[in-house]
Order: sequence, then structure tokens, then C-alpha cells
Amino acid sequence: MSTMAKRALVIGAGMGGLAAAAALVGRFDEVVVLERDSLPDRLDHRAGAPQGRHVQALLTAGQQALEALLPVATGRAAGAWSDRGR
Repeated sequence: MSTMAKRALVIGAGMGGLAAAAALVGRFDEVVVLERDSLPDRLDHRAGAPQGRHVQALLTAGQQALEALLPVATGRAAGAWSDRGR
């Protein structure tokens, strides 16, 4: 796959931003993710993402799409419950 341009800019390091960045890798020489919050060293809630404390659900097709882009995006590696580890 050839690159389209030198640099891509993604705003936000949430699930959407990280998935977008992963999808852009290989099409750009550099992918930059801007995030206003400092990112924690471990799994934790972020002040700039109040919805992170709400119950979240991911449909199977969404999980499969995320796994194709980011193999550790779902399941225990991301702090979510997964039936694959049982």
C-alpha cells in the first residue's frame, strides 16, 4: 500500500481516535495523535472522558473490526471483560 501523504493528525486518544490512528498507519509516513489529557500509566478513568465511567457495550462486529486494527484493543488487555480468556 503506498502512502497518501507525509503526516496524519488524529485528535483524541479515546477508542475512536486510536482506531482511526490504527487505520491510518501504512497510508501515512507519520500518524500523530493529540490528546488534551495526560494519559495514565495504567488502566484508569480519564478526567476528559466522563463517559468512561458508564457501562459500555461493543457488538461482535465492532469487536472484530477493532481486533483487526489493534489486536489488544478489546478483552482483558483493555480492561474489559472477554469470554476468550475463559
